[in-house]
Amino acid sequence: MPRKVIKYVNFVKNSYEKLRKINTKLKKFNIKINIKGNKSSIDSVDTVTFFSILEDDLKKKNLKNPEFLNESFFFKLNDISLKDVVDIIKKKNEDK
Repeated sequence: MPRKVIKYVNFVKNSYEKLRKINTKLKKFNIKINIKGNKSSIDSVDTVTFFSILEDDLKKKNLKNPEFLNESFFFKLNDISLKDVVDIIKKKNEDK
């Protein structure tokens, strides 16, 4: 059976674009955008909203959820970029 190929960057981009529909003042998608931390491009409410959207999308696609909103994850990392999110999702879903 062929292995399902997931484009994780596009997956995260789609979730980010859903957030942009809610808050039109956000920058266009760029993998380098910081979504949490000192140099964050979005506020804390948008960060939580983004992770909520992302977790819903993961569930819809039957992908493993890294549980971004779990306290041990969310407060463990100070700076999180969209690239970090892509890498975390990829690692969680490609572990054997």
